[in-house]
Formats: sequence, structure tokens, C-alpha cells
Amino acid sequence: MKKVTSLLLLIVFISMNVMSQTYMTYHFEQHKFGDDIAILEMLDNWHQKYGVSYKSGAFQLFDVDPSITDKTTHRIDWYGDINNWGPAETNPEQELAFGNIFFRMNSLVADYTHHESGRALYSDGNSFDNYPYRMVYRMTIDDLDTYIEAFSQLMESEEMIAIKGERPAMMGQTISGVNDGKAYWSYLGFFDREDFMRVTVETQNTEAFKKFISTVSDIRTVEETRGETLIKSWN
Repeated sequence: MKKVTSLLLLIVFISMNVMSQTYMTYHFEQHKFGDDIAILEMLDNWHQKYGVSYKSGAFQLFDVDPSITDKTTHRIDWYGDINNWGPAETNPEQELAFGNIFFRMNSLVADYTHHESGRALYSDGNSFDNYPYRMVYRMTIDDLDTYIEAFSQLMESEEMIAIKGERPAMMGQTISGVNDGKAYWSYLGFFDREDFMRVTVETQNTEAFKKFISTVSDIRTVEETRGETLIKSWN
């Protein structure tokens, strides 16, 4: 009951901040292989039955790459403009059915492993829609203004644009939840894991990347990198 209550509190929480692009996410370990299919079906049925759409952003389910640091297998993510947040229309029956999904997930989830909410600080403006494989870099940063400027210069450089094309890039901040001191993140989109590896190798050979590393090496520490694949997004 405790883990379900915590999840519902997170889902309804709206963080107050000056940046409009915000998110709330909850990581979990599925009870047994294949339980994510049942979770997907429950979420899909709820969206279809009540015709749920969102004022901005989307509600998403991800398959998270394995890691030695925790047992996370999946995550649920809800993002959008904090000033235009939530379902386009709602009613008590719809809200009750949504809550019931997470109570029913109790038998499908072994543990909720991580939760947080946060905001975007930079985006290159490209859409993640066609790039289901994502890579997140979780970081500590000592000089935020310098890092944001260096990151934006890298992503908007001619060399980088020639390599990544319309692949999206964001950078942001964890505001609340469990972050283990890793208060900042960058988030990049790719076609698949092989695409991520190819783009990364090409990027590391550019002068723009070398300049970026020279600028941020003393002010940033990458604490964790982890990939994930979008299972489904409900807009």
C-alpha cells in the first residue's frame, strides 16, 4: 500500500518552478518477465476507454536498460508544460479508473526503485517522436551557467548538426525526489542502441566536442549513463 500511495502522490504532484517544461517519473522493477505487457494493456485500455489526451506533453512507458546500480526495468514518465498540464478533459470515473491501475500494478511490480520530478533547462528544439532509443547522462555540475552555454554551443555547432541531424537533445535539472546528488541530466534521442554508438564515436572526433570537454571537465562529473527504449507514448 505504501508504494502505491507514494506513486499516486507523485503523479498528482505539480512542481512549482520558473521553467515550463517539466516532468514526473517513477522507475520500477517488474515482478516477472512479461509483466510490462499487462501494464501496457491497462494503460492503453484506460486511454482508449476514456479518450484521454493531454493539454501538452505526453504520458509514457519505457523499457530501461539493465544496470548494476539498481534493479529498474521500466519507468513511467509524465511530461508537459506546467502552465498547461494534465488531461484535456477529466471526470471522477476516469480519475478513479486511473488510480485503480496503480493498485492493480501491485501484483506486477516487485519494487518502485526511483522517483523524481524536474524541469528542462535547454532543448535544441528537435522532437523525440521518431527516436525511441534514449540515453540519459546523470551529472553533478559546479557551474551551471557555464555548462549550459557549453552544451548548447556543442549541440548547435555545425559539426554536431552534420552528425546528429534532427536527433533531439535536452538538458535539465532534478527538482524533487531521490537523485543521490545527481541533480542534473542530459537526454539524447536515437533510432536504436547502434545508432547511439555510431553518433557518439563520430561526435568524439569533432573539434566542437573537444572544446566542450575542455570547458566542462573541471565543473561536471558524469555519475551515470543509462539507455532506455520507448514502449508507448500517449499524447
